[in-house]
Amino acid sequence: MKSRTPKTLFIKCRVTPGDRERLHELMRKTGHRSEASFIRDAVFKDKPITIPTSSPTDDEILQKMNDLIREFNRIGTNYNQIAVKVNTASLPLAQALEASSRTFAGLRETLRRASQELRDYLADPNKRL
Repeated sequence: MKSRTPKTLFIKCRVTPGDRERLHELMRKTGHRSEASFIRDAVFKDKPITIPTSSPTDDEILQKMNDLIREFNRIGTNYNQIAVKVNTASLPLAQALEASSRTFAGLRETLRRASQELRDYLADPNKRL
């Protein structure tokens, strides 16, 4: 265990009101509660201070990706249901294959539309502003 050296020295620094406001803004963004802890972290620790950021564009892209993932999950669920019906042969095989063919055609179209919508969205920067 490291022995703690008492902090007995002070460093003073004069700042303008604007500088102090910028310091407080950075503190708010990084979650620091005191000027001293922020300055200690910024100056004496060997890790960068990160400011979490997010943009509406990133949020929209994430939402579109989540929508696409949900579509994939629905397709997987439908695929499993078809496989169970075909494997249990609760329907005559020809009828089951015909039903699965129609279902796959619908699923393929849904997936095509969803992926095209996402491609269009990502390709047009005006839609993302």
